[in-house]
Amino acid sequence: MVRQAAATTKGLHFRLHVRRICGGIACAAALMPQTLAAQDIPKERKKAPPAGIGAAPAKKATRSDDEPRLLDRVMMTVDNRVILLSEVEETYIATLTSRMRGGMKFDARLRMRLFQQVRMKFLSSAVQAQSAWSIPGASPERIQQIVESELERKRQEQIKRFGSVNNLLRQEQDSGWMGSSQFIRDRRETEDILFNLARQDFLARFRDRRALMITPRAMRAHYQRRALELRTASTTLLALVRFSIGAEDKAKVRATALSASKKWKTTAETGQQVASEFGGDSLADQEVTKASAKKLQPFIQTFVEASKEGEVSAPTLHDEAFWVLKIVSQTAAEEFHWDDPRVQNLLREELVRLETDRMLSRLERDQEKTLKIWPPLGRRQR
Repeated sequence: MVRQAAATTKGLHFRLHVRRICGGIACAAALMPQTLAAQDIPKERKKAPPAGIGAAPAKKATRSDDEPRLLDRVMMTVDNRVILLSEVEETYIATLTSRMRGGMKFDARLRMRLFQQVRMKFLSSAVQAQSAWSIPGASPERIQQIVESELERKRQEQIKRFGSVNNLLRQEQDSGWMGSSQFIRDRRETEDILFNLARQDFLARFRDRRALMITPRAMRAHYQRRALELRTASTTLLALVRFSIGAEDKAKVRATALSASKKWKTTAETGQQVASEFGGDSLADQEVTKASAKKLQPFIQTFVEASKEGEVSAPTLHDEAFWVLKIVSQTAAEEFHWDDPRVQNLLREELVRLETDRMLSRLERDQEKTLKIWPPLGRRQR
């Protein structure tokens, strides 16, 4: 894109255009997330001559083919890696949509925070990917061979999945993968490979050092911080039988459900057996915790919270049916103590993960000092 602009604007126009782009985003943290299509790009127009005798009629201004056009914005650069606004924006929108579908609500402040998190994730990945080219004992040529081999392997897996090259190309066209985003997609795959190479090299070189950091004292301190969370939740096994009304008489269906409820209180029959005997529908038994009970229907939640093991509910009308519920069993919460082997393994795994993240962050900060990053670190909010 930039090379095409350089060719068409003959150098001077290109430099002025790049200066205009970079000047608009010198402080990337001040950018609010917005779509590129929604940006109002001003167009330069020639002034028409003043009206009067002999004045030529004003002509409608048109954009010249040689005039540079703003297609994207440069968010950051890490050495020769350019991170575009469209890349960050695409991931930001996908992440925001996914979280909103999960029930999260975002105001302007939270949207900006999420946008900054996505932007810094791009920077972190680019920094670690660049470090793959300086892995000890591996030349840049060897790294390039590994990248090309891995890309070819992924390509063959895609062809095998879709049956042929033509089917793969057709799928890419239908999914909108072809065109201007193809370059971005290939670059992302390359960066993912480099990132994994750098991480594997780091884990191999610092494996012994991580083990030395996991001391009994550190594990004890971590256990004290996590003691209140190291327990299982109390659970309730709930059986449900539904008696649909449909075209039947409502009072008759209620009487049947009441008879089933009374018998169920005195027997150890399963919900399926009761449903079969009284002509109802048995739902699969559900294991309910205090947290998951809040997602159930209010009448089920109330019964679970107020009842004990073996209790059966009276018929409850809900959604054109009478429901009969039974608490099959209840399991109390279990606490895990310090000397439990499961606790020891869990604490060790968590400490290894935390120490790995700390060492990676420290290594990333050291790598940033050796890379040419724009905007400078002092002008970006971390």
